[in-house]
Amino acid sequence: MAHLFAKSNRFLLTAGLSAILMISSIGCSGGTSPVETGLNMPNADDIPSRINDMQSGGFVLGVYDLNISSDLQSAEITPVRTLDDVGDSWFVEMTKFFIAKPCVDCLAVSGISLTSQEWVKVAIHTTHPFEKGDSSQPPDARNRDDVRVFDSKLIVIDKDGDGIEFPELGRTVSSTIVLNADGYTDMIEPVYDQIGNRPNDTHPYIILFKNPLEGNVDPLSPTGFSDLANASGHNVMNQGESSDDFLLLDLDPGESISLKLYLTANYGQSAIDYTYRLEPTYYIPEFNAKEAWRVEAYVESNSLGPGETESMAEIKVKVWDWQQGAVVDLTLSSLDKIRAQSGVAEVSVEFPGLFSGTVSKSVYDTGGTGQYLTPFEYRLEIYNELGAPSGIYDGLVCVLDERETGGNVSMPEDGIRNSGFGLVPFEVPGFRTYYYLNAVVTALQNVSPVARFTTSPPGDPIYIGRDEDIDYDATDSYDVDGSITTYEWDFQYDVETFNPQPGHTSSQGAWSYSIPGTYRIALRVTDNTIPIMNDITYKYVIVMNDPSNIEPRLIQPVGSDCGNLYYGAHNPIRIDGLNVYIPVGGNAEGERYVLVSDDYGSTYSNPILITQDLESPYSQHIGGFDFASTGELACLYFDNDVVNPQRTWMLLSRSPDSSTWYPGESLEENTNPHFIVDTDMIYGANDHMFIFFEMVDFSGPSGISTLNYFHRALPTQSFQDAPINIDTSGMTADLARFPCQSAAVDDDGNIHLAFTKALSASLPIYYYGTMYCRIAPDGSSITRDVVRINETPDDFSEKWVATAVDGDKVFVAYQHIDTMSPFVDLMLIVSHDNGDNWDAPVIVSDTQFPGSFIVHSVNIAVDQNHRIHFVWTDNRQAEVGDYNNIWYDYTDDYGQTFHQDLQLYGDGIIGNQEDPGIAVDDLGRIHVVWWNNDIDAGRGVWHTRFVN
Repeated sequence: MAHLFAKSNRFLLTAGLSAILMISSIGCSGGTSPVETGLNMPNADDIPSRINDMQSGGFVLGVYDLNISSDLQSAEITPVRTLDDVGDSWFVEMTKFFIAKPCVDCLAVSGISLTSQEWVKVAIHTTHPFEKGDSSQPPDARNRDDVRVFDSKLIVIDKDGDGIEFPELGRTVSSTIVLNADGYTDMIEPVYDQIGNRPNDTHPYIILFKNPLEGNVDPLSPTGFSDLANASGHNVMNQGESSDDFLLLDLDPGESISLKLYLTANYGQSAIDYTYRLEPTYYIPEFNAKEAWRVEAYVESNSLGPGETESMAEIKVKVWDWQQGAVVDLTLSSLDKIRAQSGVAEVSVEFPGLFSGTVSKSVYDTGGTGQYLTPFEYRLEIYNELGAPSGIYDGLVCVLDERETGGNVSMPEDGIRNSGFGLVPFEVPGFRTYYYLNAVVTALQNVSPVARFTTSPPGDPIYIGRDEDIDYDATDSYDVDGSITTYEWDFQYDVETFNPQPGHTSSQGAWSYSIPGTYRIALRVTDNTIPIMNDITYKYVIVMNDPSNIEPRLIQPVGSDCGNLYYGAHNPIRIDGLNVYIPVGGNAEGERYVLVSDDYGSTYSNPILITQDLESPYSQHIGGFDFASTGELACLYFDNDVVNPQRTWMLLSRSPDSSTWYPGESLEENTNPHFIVDTDMIYGANDHMFIFFEMVDFSGPSGISTLNYFHRALPTQSFQDAPINIDTSGMTADLARFPCQSAAVDDDGNIHLAFTKALSASLPIYYYGTMYCRIAPDGSSITRDVVRINETPDDFSEKWVATAVDGDKVFVAYQHIDTMSPFVDLMLIVSHDNGDNWDAPVIVSDTQFPGSFIVHSVNIAVDQNHRIHFVWTDNRQAEVGDYNNIWYDYTDDYGQTFHQDLQLYGDGIIGNQEDPGIAVDDLGRIHVVWWNNDIDAGRGVWHTRFVN
């Protein structure tokens, strides 16, 4: 065993100077990966091909001694990591990497200074030991991109200082005050047995790599990132990256101080096969810390008086937890799943000198997501039950996670505890994060009041439609040393100037906004003390259009580069976090475009060209559009053969970021005369791509035959399989028409496909049935054979099918034509068991209306509250010709009742609205997009959004 102690770096602060003296040190940041030194690198053939299981857990990257001189003028850091022969397996399983030599130089002191408050500021530079891999070269032990880590922390351990005991919580906290601590942890304790007796077991830490404005951080995403497979920025330590942070210590001069620093991180093994080292998959949030990764607590209001047992203070606790609310899935079928429930179970606080026991709470007081912008907030009221005299009293907040504690992997200090392909797990006593604070007991002085209010509807922000009332209630406001004399409200508060609204001077009332936009509703309360004191609080309000009073916008007018627009009926709009994508195309120049918004559709980019074909310009219709979890976008389109007009090719273009598109890839090589009739395209589990299409072959036995196919591709490969024919038994194969493919993916990755098939043609009109099948997540098998899910007689015809899923429920909407009467209906049929059984169809629209082929372009979407939203076109109010209008309806009980049909746009006179698409964003807002063929001005693309 070799002891790695030869190198250290030392920084001096000259007496009387406050500047930091920077001295360069030898380390990982020099551009050469430290794994090249002292380790034998095996050839690729010598590397084990696979390991048994994916692992995740917390690990120690490095251990260091930090010595600060007695005059607080110099600091020295020395690595104490040891090296042992761990074998070649660590080149595949990353857990072995973290116990070997490379992180000797991952941490360095880059400076030391004294602040104006006489606090000691120790600048820390952290570097990832690996450079980023080179995708142009084959993967090997050094050329890799699968050693990304998360939740990188620097734990500060005082080996000699006194500890502060909290008997009820069973913890002793370090007395070394880290003023910028992000929390306190005892996670290192079960394996931290090298130092011997020490006075404390719960230690402060700071979080490294806090970059909330960098990378692909998405504050509105439950996972915190817009691209889980390539997470970067906040809380992510990528290969080749470094971070500059600091420790702010409250130290007294007079004696030297020796601290031990643990550089830790969470890692989830992503590349279980070494051939995938350059294409890792990160299961966020499973690979994040199980315990709350950051906690902050402070006294929000304090009236604790000496000897006054009824006096109280309010402790406000903020909790950041990546795993709160994540969906549990033992198989981790998608990147946003976790293996076991891991939310906040309880928050408790102990102040030994003020009261006995602890004060606890299991439900947070305000809404939040646990992400860096919106932490959970808890308010705990404490009382001076023991009648404590004046003084400063220590407190400790404990945030307990509900994650089970058995068999969790972590790393000991010496980094040698390993066995075979895995580390020896140990029993974690509990996933907890702590925060140390204190409260002051003093004679009561003038204290400002506390402003609080609730609203209906609740939330922050509050989402309402225009002219919809917000009921507000400020009765929870209080003043500990007097009473509140006035309540004032400002409904357009700008944070700088409070402008009270005349007539609103009571604690309760209502207000509405007539103009859509973002506002702040603010409350100011004033007390009766001398001097008079007040307090202000506010909430955000977002006023949206409602569907009955809508104002659509023309986002791509005629006369622009796109000209006449056309897109597929099933997915003309896709939403991914903040980003809205709308594919358009088919103009006279043979161009196909995509419109992109990065602010939920408030503004759109100029059209981005996907592809162009001047030989057959009017065949450039978009047949499908979707994006993978990696952020890749794909667009499916058709191209007529200019030599043989009876032949249509199907092509696919892809883009890594919507701005650059690769040339189209031909998906089928049928040389017979054929048409591709209708398509849909989706990304399934693990980014398998699926394309569904109907091909009409003019060389069939009866002169025409129609077959229904799906095509699939793995995430990193092209379409390696031939198209698979979906079972057509029991159906007349040569009479299919307008199949209207519509596919949806459920949470388990199953693909649900609905389409129509011709059943007979005994009268001068085709009769269709609504068909359904279910396909395995990887596309390897059909797990529910094709079945007709509507049982209407043959004198009914169904077309324009749309599919959506919600949990184990599957929804299929379709056009229903009664050929024996003048009525056309929009129908819904529901399965409550993943498509195995189906309810009887129900009518969506409240009123039947006469006409033929009226209900077109049906689309549906499901929101976060499990409501089903429908959009379609019909010409029930047409006064001239066959002009269609956009209509909308919804159901909030899975199709038992529906609301009144609402006309979103069009009057049947000036234009013809077609192909509406619908989607719901992560704020619950409904987006509808369509194109309008104005008889005077040509076509344009329209978009609107609203809450309902």
